[in-house]
Amino acid sequence: MIYYLDEERSVRLWRTQGADMNYKKKIIEYADKINIDLIRFTDGNELFEIKNRIKNRIDNDYISEFDSKDIKRKTDTKLYLDDVKSIIVIAKKYKFSNNTILENYGRLSSIAIGTDYHIEITNELNELVDFIKTLYKDINYKICVDTCDLADRQIAYKAGIGEYGKNNFIISKEFGSAINVGYIMIDKFFEPDLFMEPIGCKDCNLCIDACPTDALTKNGLDAKKCISELTQTKRLLTYLERELINNRIYGCDICQKVCPKNKDVESETIENSSIELFDLINLTNKEFKNKFSDKAFLWRGNNTIKRNAIIAIGNQKKSENFDKLLNLLEHQSETIREYVLWALFKSDSLRFLNINLDNEKLNEERIRIINYYTD
Repeated sequence: MIYYLDEERSVRLWRTQGADMNYKKKIIEYADKINIDLIRFTDGNELFEIKNRIKNRIDNDYISEFDSKDIKRKTDTKLYLDDVKSIIVIAKKYKFSNNTILENYGRLSSIAIGTDYHIEITNELNELVDFIKTLYKDINYKICVDTCDLADRQIAYKAGIGEYGKNNFIISKEFGSAINVGYIMIDKFFEPDLFMEPIGCKDCNLCIDACPTDALTKNGLDAKKCISELTQTKRLLTYLERELINNRIYGCDICQKVCPKNKDVESETIENSSIELFDLINLTNKEFKNKFSDKAFLWRGNNTIKRNAIIAIGNQKKSENFDKLLNLLEHQSETIREYVLWALFKSDSLRFLNINLDNEKLNEERIRIINYYTD
């Protein structure tokens, strides 16, 4: 057994090396056996190096509504596992959604296609943990796949999975940014892997220029402007935001698809990348849950996905869609009714003027729509 000294911010920690190095090799071999695409190791120390970046994002109000604004929760690993010594990070590659879209279909982003990656990666991590348990008598661990507030991209970066791109994604050498990550926080020490040697984006600004909402800035990603966030938020979207969403039902891949480092990423089929719009708008809550029980967008609920489908129909600007939307003016959700009214205007503005509305709030919304588009 070899002992060595590790210094981290003036804290001295004696750790052992030898058996654990051999175990690390065995874990990597097992990960390959169960078809984990990438596996790397990093220390379990606090993510102090990213604190200023997080503070800057909070100060600029760039943080997603789904993200924590508590810097400690974003950086302090011991909040989640008090005796953490290492973090084992894995990545699962995926294909990009197809650029072609079927008529009367909405577009799914890459992470919304197929089985929810949270389920798949959690299953892989649990399988990996079961193997690690054969190496140690006792382990204390925690699995995180978007279930911790920690800055998971920073953890992936520290582990050497990839480097940061201007699009805010972690870009790996092997699969570009088309990867989802998860990790195991564990009370065993493993030799950390080195950071990936950064190549950088240099003068390339394709992702910044391609973003329709200007969400990518010199200060980083303004998550509240990101189309992916717009398809998930439950707040009332502006008319402009609805137009910018276009036909997207969940998520957005624009800044990834234009990235030169993703030129070798494969595309999904057209069918897998599309979802039928009029099917979505007519689903009950129960039908929605049953049909999409294993999808990444299930958590947003039927009404949010239905709203996005209504927006996509409106953005088609097809008069033949008008009658197909009319019955939804009786929907129990006032918010859904307002989006339907907007989609009716986009589908046929002349017929829109002659709709008989008994609802006072809908009449007020109709006036707002007319004023916005005629001023």
